[in-house]
Amino acid sequence: MEQAEALGHVVRAKRIQAWDDYLTRTSTSSYVHATYLYEVDGKEYRYNYLKRAAAPLTLTLYYIHNPKRAFMKEEKTSLFLGLLLYLVPIAAGVGVMLFLG
Repeated sequence: MEQAEALGHVVRAKRIQAWDDYLTRTSTSSYVHATYLYEVDGKEYRYNYLKRAAAPLTLTLYYIHNPKRAFMKEEKTSLFLGLLLYLVPIAAGVGVMLFLG
């Protein structure tokens, strides 16, 4: 991302279409799909969005050499938090098994 910013390859994309897997939007496991449109040097490109979070109206996208291969800034998650989310349920299960005999 730093390389794309240094090259000035940062674009704003506008959402043109959005939908989710479920009609109710109440399910936490529902994926949100969206299509974004952005322009580089007078040529239009599309970006496909797929996340479990609501699709914003605009996105900031980055690309290195090819505008067709744009990407979003991704938040890096903590390794400690990821391990904690796996180990706590396992430890609880083992504790219950030992308690019940």
